[in-house]
Amino acid sequence: MPSWGSFSYAFGPLFALCALLLVVWLLRRTFRANRSDLADDDVLAPVLGPHTWGECNQLARDLRAAGIRHRVVDLQSSYQVQVPADDLAAARVVLASHR
Repeated sequence: MPSWGSFSYAFGPLFALCALLLVVWLLRRTFRANRSDLADDDVLAPVLGPHTWGECNQLARDLRAAGIRHRVVDLQSSYQVQVPADDLAAARVVLASHR
């Protein structure tokens, strides 16, 4: 790009940085922790937490298999599984069978 003069060296790294930012944004949007089928007005109660992502993910699979709606919440340093308050007793039964 002769019209850029001495700034042509910045085109490659700038393009790579934009592509990297796009990939990071797409990954964060795809794999975010708060994906769930709960309504915004559900009253949520914590079932398990704060624990590691693996423990919460295993409990989330067990809750999904039992037909209990849930949400895995990212607490910045750990994770927590939340269910609607109406389903808390059933979720604790699943948790007891999980351990």
